[in-house]
Amino acid sequence: MKPIKINKRYIVLASIIVSLGAAVGINYWLSPEKALKNNINIMPSSEPAENSVLANTTNIEDKNKNKNKNNQDIEKIKLFFENEREQKEKYKKQISEIASDDKEYKEKIIQEIRQESKIETLIKAKMDDNLIDCLAKIGKDGCNIIVSLKTDLTKENVYIIKDTVKNETKFNNEEIKIIEKKI
Repeated sequence: MKPIKINKRYIVLASIIVSLGAAVGINYWLSPEKALKNNINIMPSSEPAENSVLANTTNIEDKNKNKNKNNQDIEKIKLFFENEREQKEKYKKQISEIASDDKEYKEKIIQEIRQESKIETLIKAKMDDNLIDCLAKIGKDGCNIIVSLKTDLTKENVYIIKDTVKNETKFNNEEIKIIEKKI
């Protein structure tokens, strides 16, 4: 009896065919459509691949959550500024009623209200893209500006705000305080 001679080429070829078949089977089993049906997470990393169905669904959900959170945060900021404006108006009105006999003091309060309003309007106009809202409060010691921005407060923002306040009041840089209200 002759021994059967097995050629190495046939072994390598058979191995490749079996490996290829296994790869196709695994690929089919782990396909995104089938994974969605069976509720299987096929993305082992925390960052899903951009082209997969699961990744697109996850990205859309994440974007919607972030958008809703940002909108809620911005609404909270706007509500904060509305409440502060109401409080400021009530306070100024009470002071003007108490000082109704003192025309000079009442005129000073009216002038401060006008200046604050003008400063707020000018800052909003100059920082339109980045600014969510701002509030100016003038006192005898200086001017406080409360701002809420979409990004961080930069040196350029500080310069614009201080320059605007200096042009509308007699205060210098040290008397102008900028307070950032974060989202």
